[in-house]
Amino acid sequence: MTSIDYGKFISLGSNGLGRRRTPFPLVSISSNIMTFNAAASDVINDKAFKYVTYKYYQNQLLLDLQKSKSDGCYRLYKHSGSLQSSFRAASTQLKENTDSIDTDLYNYQYKLLLEPDGHHIVIDLAQPYIKKAIKRGR
Repeated sequence: MTSIDYGKFISLGSNGLGRRRTPFPLVSISSNIMTFNAAASDVINDKAFKYVTYKYYQNQLLLDLQKSKSDGCYRLYKHSGSLQSSFRAASTQLKENTDSIDTDLYNYQYKLLLEPDGHHIVIDLAQPYIKKAIKRGR
C-alpha cells in the first residue's frame, strides 16, 4: 500500500472564515446608497470621520470626509462592518453631468486612496474596479 502525503493537498474550503475580506479599501456606488467596505471603514473610523460631502468635476468624484456636520453633508452610518451614506441626490446630479456612470443600470466599485491631506478621496468615475449590471425583473 502506498502512502499519501496529505500535506500536498490544497484546501478548497473557506477554512471557517466565511466571506473573504477584501484587503484594500473599496467604495460601492448604487442609485441610492454609497457603501465603504470594511477596509475603508477602518481607515475612516480611525480618523473619527462622521460625515461626507460629494463634489463632481470632469468625471471625478471628490469625497470630503468631515468630523462635524456642515452644509450639504451626509451622515456615515455603520452597517455590519462597513459604512454607508445616502447617495440618491448625488446620483441624480451625476446622471445629468456625466455619461461615465449610470446608477440605474449598474452598480460600481472603486478602489479608494486617501489623499495626503487625510480627508479627501478622489474617484475617477471612468475607471471602475468592478462594474456590475443590475438585474431587473425575473
